[in-house]
Formats: sequence, C-alpha cells, structure tokens
Amino acid sequence: MARDPFARGEMNRKVWIREWKASAGGEETGGEEEKLESPTRTESTVPIGGPRFTLGARARHVIENRFVHGIVKSSDGVQNLEADEQERARAMSRRVRASHFTPVHMSRTASTLATRLLIAAAVAAASVAYLAVFSAGAPGFQTDLDHQLYAARVLLNGGNPYVAVGPGRPFEWPWGLYHPITTLVALTPLTPLPLFLARAVFVGTTALLFGYAVAAWQTSQWRYLILLSLPAFATVQMAQWSFLLVAAALLPAVGVLFAVKPNVGAAVTIATCRLRPIAIAIAGGLILLAIGFWLFPGWLPAWLASIAKDHNRSTPVARMFGPLLLLAAFKWRRPEARILLALSLVPQTPAAYDALLLFLIPRSPVEWLSLTILSHVELLSERLTYHASLDGLIMARGELVVLCYFLPCLLMVLRRPNEGDVPAWMEWTAQHMPTAIRGRPAADPDSSSNSPSARATWRERERR
Repeated sequence: MARDPFARGEMNRKVWIREWKASAGGEETGGEEEKLESPTRTESTVPIGGPRFTLGARARHVIENRFVHGIVKSSDGVQNLEADEQERARAMSRRVRASHFTPVHMSRTASTLATRLLIAAAVAAASVAYLAVFSAGAPGFQTDLDHQLYAARVLLNGGNPYVAVGPGRPFEWPWGLYHPITTLVALTPLTPLPLFLARAVFVGTTALLFGYAVAAWQTSQWRYLILLSLPAFATVQMAQWSFLLVAAALLPAVGVLFAVKPNVGAAVTIATCRLRPIAIAIAGGLILLAIGFWLFPGWLPAWLASIAKDHNRSTPVARMFGPLLLLAAFKWRRPEARILLALSLVPQTPAAYDALLLFLIPRSPVEWLSLTILSHVELLSERLTYHASLDGLIMARGELVVLCYFLPCLLMVLRRPNEGDVPAWMEWTAQHMPTAIRGRPAADPDSSSNSPSARATWRERERR
C-alpha cells in the first residue's frame, strides 16, 4: 500500500482513541489488545460510518488535541473530523507530491531489483545475439553506429569529423555526418574497440538500460510487446540510440545522455514539465558540450554546414495528415499527450527506430497489440511499394510513420480525459483557459484522503 507522502509515520486511529480514553478517564479498553503499528508502515481502518482511509502524523496531532479538549464527543464529531482531515490531506498532498515525469508512474513494489536486472540482462543478451545473427547474414551491412564511431576516432586524433564522413570521403556513407559533437564525445569510450565488439557493447549497454526501464515500468503487463515491435528490431539492426532515449524518458538519471540526440531529447525533456529531469538533461548536455569544444573548438560551424545539406529530415506535423497531430494539445495535462505533440514538432529522420518513443503512450492490451501490429504493417507496406531512389523511399517512409505510429497514438490520447498533475505555474495558467481545455488535476493514488476504491479507479484509468 502506498505511503502518505507528507506523514512521517502512520498509526491506527482506533488505537489513538482508546489511548485517549484510557489516559483521560481510566477506562478499560477491553477485549484483545491491539498492537501499535510500526511508524514506517501504513494501516487502513474503517471509520464510523465512513470509507477506509489512512491518518498520518498531522491527523493524529489534530485528533489528540481535539479529544483532549473535549471537542469530539460523538461518532458524528469523529466523522466531521475525518472529513476535515481528508480535505486538508487533499490540499497538502497536491502541494507536496511532485515526482519526476514518467509517462506512467514507476512501480515501487511491482518487481524486485533482482527480477528487473534479470529481465534487463535477458533483453541485452537477446539484442546482442540478434545483432550478431543479422550482421552475419549481411556481411557488408553498415549500421548507423559505424560512421559515428569513425568520426569519434577522427575527433580524438585532432581532425574534423564533419569532412571525414560522406560520399567520396574517407568513410563512405550515403549522407554526411549530421550528429552534433555531443554524440561523438559520448562514443569516445568505444573507439579503442574493434568494430564488431563496439557494436556489441553499444547495443548490449543500451538494451540493458532499456530492459531495466521497461521492467520497472508500472503499467500493463502487455508493455513487453514493445520488445517485439518493429522499432525495437530496427534499433538493434541499425545500432541506434532509441533504447537509450526510452530508458532516459522512464529513468531520469539516464537523461544525462539526452544530448546525444538533442532534437528528440529536448522534446521529451521539455514535455516532462518537471525541474529534476530538465536539470539532469541540461547538466549532461553542458558536460558533453564542454568536452566537445575542448576537443574541437570549431565544431559548431562545421556541424551547421553539414546539416544544411540534410534534405530528408522533416517534422511529422508537416507530412501528410500531420497537422492532425496538433489536436494532442487539447490533452495538454497528460504527459503522453505532451510527448506526442513535442515529437510531432521536432525535425527528425523518418525512420522506424525513432518511433520507439511513441510506445510510451499505449495503456490497454488493445492499444499495445494495435500499435505493435501496425509497426509491422509499416514494414510490409514499405516492402510492397516501389521507389526509384533512396530519397524517395525515405519520404514514403515518413508518410507511413505518421499513418502507422503517430495517428494511432493520437487516437489513444484523445480518448483519455484531460487529467494530470502539472507544475504550479501551469496550474495557474490553466485557470485562465477556456473550460473546454482547462482539464483538472488527476486523482492522487498516494494521498491518504483517497479510499481504496478511488485508488483502484485511478490505476484502472491509467491502464486505459
């Protein structure tokens, strides 16, 4: 059972009443003695004529004072006191409760650390094995990590990595190097390794963090379908950063590496609307930037000149049916709606692996199954159509990504109520919004003012 977020300890209300009676009038408590509860645990009781709820240290203090002064004498008085404490608990809980953003609440008791680590290790091992099998079947295949790793080696040798990668350059690649210096700095620990081993270490490490985050994610057990989605397979095949980005969205400490893909990382970080993950992401980005400027002071003009030649990067909202994604703003209180809106507004390469972050949005089994199946429909549609050039394939893929990922997620978000906890400044701004889009704060599952039925309703709403 969740603890009261503002109470230092919990005690049974009935025990307090019996103690007061015994100390004030010397009455016998009678019957079997009730054992005092440990101050670090929570116990729910059934008040007279009222619902179950939990009293904390503040409530005990009020009960004690009122009973000592003879204010509460009847069951009606006890009920009035409980109603007063419930209202006070609601107000105080709304002020105190401020956890970091996650698209869902991280579980405290859903699985043990050993179980999470076991699942994470299994995901990492399966990912490395799949990469090895895929690479063996396509000997000349180049992953996205290959040119980034080569550029990181050039950087450490004092060269300009942005002129070393591209068509007709030392590292032959269909496009230029579009990643900022922060990406190359993060990859420098892998530069001494052979290419095949660097791939395995990179995929294994990011998959380990990804698997742990998914195991610790308190949502439907259907969440493990994310491991069977096309974006997950594409992330392993291309040795991409998507596993790390999803882990950073669920585990704020990993957000220190959001700067490796600043476009997507900035979108997810801003969508949190929470100070802690934003501060972690900024601190990590500043550290990587400082190292990058130290290694190559002139990287910024070189990078800007390189990305100016990137004609395949676009915002999902600018593609076919993309403007519909702006409707997610009507559910602005929900973190998954803010993630969807932010991802639809940032420029990104239309690729399946970048859509992995959208799997933070499903809740119900139907939503999980639908999005997982649609991810493979996108691959099937891509294979069944003919494209005269690689650029034509990329543009067509951009339309399919919107149709198979973004629009289904938009439907999921629009079906949910505009409820959620937001910072105080956003709550103040909401008071000046039209009633239709103002929304309301979410029910608080940690508050002592909620009955078990209210907490169950809150959890069920989150799964839907």
